[in-house]
Amino acid sequence: MASEAPGQTLQATALVHEAWLRLAGVQNIEWNGRIHFFNAAAEAMRRILIDNARRKQALRHGGQMARTDVAAVELPSPMPDDELLALDEALDR
Repeated sequence: MASEAPGQTLQATALVHEAWLRLAGVQNIEWNGRIHFFNAAAEAMRRILIDNARRKQALRHGGQMARTDVAAVELPSPMPDDELLALDEALDR
């Protein structure tokens, strides 16, 4: 997690919890010691991080798009009511 970009939505605690849920969900595993467990946990965390990165890069989730600060966006000023009604009538015609 230390080498990940800042602003990650996946926190270290959430990563550990998700890895535990994946490991605990597997039936009939006999751990051959601490090293075996920690290797499996590290592999689970790696897969979670990879899946998260792939999800973020997916086009349907806005992959390849850059973040924009809301304060930097210029919002149009509201139109007066009479101009808005005239525009609506013109579009209806």
